[in-house]
Amino acid sequence: MKQHRIALLTATAAALVALSAPTKAYVIVVGNELARDCYIAAKAAVDPVNGIAACTAALENSALTAHDKAGTYVNRGTLEIARKRYDAAMDDYNKGIQIMPTLGDAYVDRAGAYVYTKQWALAIADANKGLELGRSLPFAGYYNRAVAEHLSGDL
Repeated sequence: MKQHRIALLTATAAALVALSAPTKAYVIVVGNELARDCYIAAKAAVDPVNGIAACTAALENSALTAHDKAGTYVNRGTLEIARKRYDAAMDDYNKGIQIMPTLGDAYVDRAGAYVYTKQWALAIADANKGLELGRSLPFAGYYNRAVAEHLSGDL
């Protein structure tokens, strides 16, 4: 019985540690081939270096709609997070928001960056803003907010 309780507590602790990282998300971009490559790289999250290069090429060499340009910045930010380059990710999220302030995905993704940098109040505020605006994957907003609330001790 005691071994069963220890195993259950260990499994619970491991689950809580696994759940303490924010979710990674992306913005669907249907623009040209380079922007689409960036989106696929952010979605797959397997090769952030080449993904960042694809995003940068799309931003520098493509005529993109405001949505696709903002989404490409957000997707590049997601890839920067994968490389633990939080300042670069934050810059990209901010650029995406500046271009399209109604893009809820950008706020939720920036909330994830705030979680990584332990800025709980900003993470919660951005998650709430992203959910208010609407996003393609609402669970990511709720999840990032819950992680920030949990780690801040507000839950």
